[in-house]
Amino acid sequence: MIIQRLDLRAFGFFTDVSIDLSAGPQRFHLVYGPNESGKSTSLRAITSLLFGMPHTSEDNYVHTNTRLRVGGLLVDRSGNTLECVRRRGRKGTLRDAADAEPVDEGILREMLGGIDRDAFCGRFGLSHDELTAGGEAILQGDGDLGEILFAAGAGVGRLRDIQSELDEASGKLFAPR
Repeated sequence: MIIQRLDLRAFGFFTDVSIDLSAGPQRFHLVYGPNESGKSTSLRAITSLLFGMPHTSEDNYVHTNTRLRVGGLLVDRSGNTLECVRRRGRKGTLRDAADAEPVDEGILREMLGGIDRDAFCGRFGLSHDELTAGGEAILQGDGDLGEILFAAGAGVGRLRDIQSELDEASGKLFAPR
C-alpha cells in the first residue's frame, strides 16, 4: 500500500495541512526538520489514520478530542484507492473523504496486507533513538553485513549480545558430563 497524501485536518498543532507523498519512483520519504516542527506528530497521524486513534491522545492540545481528524489517499498494489478520514472514537471512526459516512475497516485491513500497528511502527516509524542504536550496532558488528541488515530490519540492535548470552547459557545447560 502507498500513502499518496496525508491530510492533517485537525491533529496536533496542524489545521488543514496536506502532505503530498506521491512523488518519486520508489516513494521513499525521509522526514526531517528541527525539534517541534511536527515530525513525530506526522508519524502519529499516519499511524492513527491506518490503525485508529488511541483512547488518550497527546495530539489534542489545539483541537478537542471530538474534532481530531486525519485523512489521506491510499493506493493498494492493484491500483485501488481509498480516500478516507479517521476521527477519534470507539465505533465508525474510519470515514469517507467528506467525513459523512463510515467506511468498512476491512477495506483498509486488506490494503494493509496483514500489517498491524506494532509491525508498522517497528518497520516504518524509526525514531532518533532507534537510528542511534542501529548505528551503534553497525559499528559493533565487525563487518557482518547480513547480521547487521537482519538486526536493522527486525529491530534487534543487540543481536550479537543476545547471541552471546544464549551461547553462554546453552553451554552451561548442555555441558558434557
